[in-house]
Amino acid sequence: CVNGILYFFRLTQQHRYELCLRTENVFLPLNGYFGVSAATGALADDYYILDFSVYSVFNEATKPAVQPIPQDERQKNDAEFAKQIEQYKDERKKFKQEHPDKAKLNNEQEEYARHFEDAAAKELRIYETLNSIHQVMQQKNQVMQQMNQVMQQMNQVMQQMKEEMKQNNSNRYWITVSHFSLS
Repeated sequence: CVNGILYFFRLTQQHRYELCLRTENVFLPLNGYFGVSAATGALADDYYILDFSVYSVFNEATKPAVQPIPQDERQKNDAEFAKQIEQYKDERKKFKQEHPDKAKLNNEQEEYARHFEDAAAKELRIYETLNSIHQVMQQKNQVMQQMNQVMQQMNQVMQQMKEEMKQNNSNRYWITVSHFSLS
């Protein structure tokens, strides 16, 4: 199955469409559509594909009926899937042990793929980062409050010492008292 996306510049009188993208092995359901989201670069004729979209359009009359999967079949499929995931993890671990030079390449590919993650994963990562920053700021705020309390206690002690020295009429040892505060 070969799909193509054509675009039309609208700069000429003729409706001349040019090939933008050609894909193979994209199997669309009945009433299915395939599209892209693109942006122009520095030049107007230079496009960067941002997102591939596959969707279907149905009205209520032509919408296919959804048939639930029987429970026993679902459990069987879930168990088989879990087994395959475990096999995959074991094979991947074994491969990394046998081929450490290729495993490094695989890690680089994972790093490359991380830059092109889907929007939900990116939003989750941003949320987690902001949440950790918020927690750090709360901890810093608590430390600042504790330091303010200590400074207030020090100011009180200094005031008491000043009062005691005034009461003793001891002018020989005069302590300069200054107030500290942290904002």
